[in-house]
Amino acid sequence: MELTGREKLEGLEAIDGIALETKKPADRRDWKSIFDYGEKLASIVNKATDIAMKLAPHMPALALLTDEATKRLHGG
Repeated sequence: MELTGREKLEGLEAIDGIALETKKPADRRDWKSIFDYGEKLASIVNKATDIAMKLAPHMPALALLTDEATKRLHGG
């Protein structure tokens, strides 16, 4: 399936948002934003195998950040 221009922009915004948050110390990160960006990015990646191949090397880090955000948001 081919991505729309809007989906491409949303994916790039999600990557930028995650990158900005990860530059902050862990105790000052906005974990809800990281979680939201991670969900949006995962949704878009599911739609585009070409992009998924390019993002694949980064998925473990994104998964860890999303997992940590979930734990912090839900008191885990």
